[in-house]
Amino acid sequence: MAEVDMKAKYAEVYEALVRRISEMNPGDRLESEVDLASSFQVSPMTVRRALMLLAQEGRTVGKPGSGTYVLNTHANTSPSRKEGSARPVPSTLPCAAQIQTPETHPQLLSAEITTASPEECELLDIANGAFVIRIKRIHHYDSSPNSAPTPIGVETAVIDAKSFPGLLGKDLSGNLLEILLVIPQDLTNNSETATNQDGGHRGEPLVCTTSITAASAGGRDAQILSCKESEACLAVEQVLSTKSTNRTVAVIESLFLGANYSLELNTESR
Repeated sequence: MAEVDMKAKYAEVYEALVRRISEMNPGDRLESEVDLASSFQVSPMTVRRALMLLAQEGRTVGKPGSGTYVLNTHANTSPSRKEGSARPVPSTLPCAAQIQTPETHPQLLSAEITTASPEECELLDIANGAFVIRIKRIHHYDSSPNSAPTPIGVETAVIDAKSFPGLLGKDLSGNLLEILLVIPQDLTNNSETATNQDGGHRGEPLVCTTSITAASAGGRDAQILSCKESEACLAVEQVLSTKSTNRTVAVIESLFLGANYSLELNTESR
């Protein structure tokens, strides 16, 4: 496969914002995601990934309902980032965090393999015409044995099809993140499918970066959750990337009703 002499768009946005932040003062506010997307001519999701890296490096801090503010104008970049690398690698936090969530029962709404949209090609840094797997599920919570299940969350996933062969043949009623993390080990155990000639990660270890923000339901999601569009929610984004190259291979986005959902973070020092 010919090497593509091109940086991922979110990496370009990240590097431009690093330069911009170096000329700002702590406490200064960055433009909104929408304004930044318009300025850089990229999708809001691309801007969101760049902002996530800035926050992980300690350069910025996000305040729900207010915006993103400069925290440190000259934070150190992760030493694992190579000169000229197209993908910034987030710095390693001094502690490991485990996210515990209430047990829910996912209901599969749709699962398909299809040609990636331009935004999905940008998100996963794949070529035009490549295939992705799209999955959409509703999360139900059983509040009591005698009551009907209550929808409390909507989950959508965009996945690089080459990186997860056979995914649609698996039981998708469990934890989707755990299902995706198991596939690399399955590929590693099968030497024939663990080749890396078709552009997928094929057996390479994966890491997950989780982002949790305040949000509100809107449009179709509000209808599914039977709530008002202004109702408070928690937005959870999980980005799966290869450990060695930090290449994004899957993005899972979930929206949960804030009144029925909580997160418990357990941290331990390394």
